[in-house]
Amino acid sequence: MRWTQGKLYTGGKDGFLRVWETASGLSEVHKIDFQGVLIRAIDVNGDNGLVGMRDGTIYQISISSGS
Repeated sequence: MRWTQGKLYTGGKDGFLRVWETASGLSEVHKIDFQGVLIRAIDVNGDNGLVGMRDGTIYQISISSGS
């Protein structure tokens, strides 16, 4: 889990990185599919993210596009 700039970023066993808006309650605004691989670590800086997986792989992604 990571919270920054009013957004909560979560990931887990289901292999989805989810972005939640926290300003007016808790609502999911974006979801990125990592094909069911367990997410172990998340870090975010602006629109760039690093996602560490259980198998040791680290992805650098654009949060808004998911690429």
